[in-house]
Amino acid sequence: MKNCTPTLRMMGLLLMLCCSASVFAQNWSYGVRAGFNASDASGLGLFRNPSNVLPAYHIGVFGETYLYNEVRLCPELTYAIKGFRSGGNNISDGFIDLSLVGKLPLGEGISYFIFGPFASYQITKNDLLPDKKPFDIGGIIGYGYQINEQLGAELRVVFPATVWERPASLGGDPYRLAAWSIGLTYLLPWGQ
Repeated sequence: MKNCTPTLRMMGLLLMLCCSASVFAQNWSYGVRAGFNASDASGLGLFRNPSNVLPAYHIGVFGETYLYNEVRLCPELTYAIKGFRSGGNNISDGFIDLSLVGKLPLGEGISYFIFGPFASYQITKNDLLPDKKPFDIGGIIGYGYQINEQLGAELRVVFPATVWERPASLGGDPYRLAAWSIGLTYLLPWGQ
């Protein structure tokens, strides 16, 4: 792995962690997740400057296992559109996100706290940002509510660590593709 980028190493580490967790886990459940994103170049644009926020979506699959009592480990593979608005332009790209989130129960176990790392790879390229590197890493925090045994609702904030530079035509400022997302999770009945 001498010639690998740090992001590629992080993705490899997450994949190894997901695989090794399956060795120790008793049972795995599998499911799908989907929802809407509100992403922008600062992470706070949703509240400070909503006109620069780009609405988009995410869809993916996940595995879930219980580690201890009600503490869950969930590796996820998600396709997400992320971007921002700048100078009347919609700047968006498609990303494949690999995340490893933990879910800690709050109270009676109906609601839970979400946290964990993610690594992203950009699979589409926007012509307005030709020099943007395709990798991103960061963290996820959020809140989830278990509606019933199979259906859940989640609110997440995605904090990227990567800082990119905008071209001079878009202001030249550094930015991060932070996103707020709301979505549903559905555990498949045959995966439980």
